[in-house]
Amino acid sequence: MFYDLRNRGWSDAVNDASKLSRGIHNDVNDLDALRRYFRLNQIDLIGHSYLGLMVILYSMKYPRSVHGVMQWNSAGSSGTFCA
Repeated sequence: MFYDLRNRGWSDAVNDASKLSRGIHNDVNDLDALRRYFRLNQIDLIGHSYLGLMVILYSMKYPRSVHGVMQWNSAGSSGTFCA
């Protein structure tokens, strides 16, 4: 499954700043909402750049919901990139 993150791509624009204030943590929670919506016990995650960081944060918050993780050229927590 692929989807557009909140307020990006083809997803609806979000004009309420309070719905964006948690940044990447909103994306983590949105991913878990999708996992639960589709009634998936575990998911495999692939992340590049910003999403590389997001899938690791997701894995840390919801470890029992993750089967595997693949990431490359991920952003670091300071916003820097790792090769």
